Amino acid sequence: MKKIFYFLTICSTLSLVSCSDDILDRTPLDEISEPEFWKTTSDLELYANSFYNKLPGWSGVGFGSAQMPDVGTDLGLGTGISSRLDGSQGIPNSGSNSLWSWDEVRQANYFVSNVSKAEGLETEINQFTGEGYFFRAYFYYDLLKNMVIYLSTKRILIT
Repeated sequence: MKKIFYFLTICSTLSLVSCSDDILDRTPLDEISEPEFWKTTSDLELYANSFYNKLPGWSGVGFGSAQMPDVGTDLGLGTGISSRLDGSQGIPNSGSNSLWSWDEVRQANYFVSNVSKAEGLETEINQFTGEGYFFRAYFYYDLLKNMVIYLSTKRILIT
């Protein structure tokens, strides 16, 4: 019995000591990780291209988030009254999937903070930096526009 106890003690001690710490610092092999991604300007282009689908556009003609961006304006009328225009749209309980979603702003900030990690021509890096700043400003504008539209439909005066 003593021999089994000594054997188990020696095996457990060896198994605890033999493990190296560098195995815990490895990058994942099944997905693209942050240290492996922000290296070239093609990586920047790939990330920046995801922003273009969030610009408004006409359905069936091009990409974009809005089905018909002029519905509810003097340029186009829909078949029914939208909840935004008749004042029945309520204040959301959470910030996700709502009128005030900050996901796009967060993605643009993440892009702008990581642009400097890439290596390449300075003009190309400056181009993608400018695109990141543009999209961040556009997403802030879109949030502001949605807030002003919402407040105007509720007839809340901003003083």
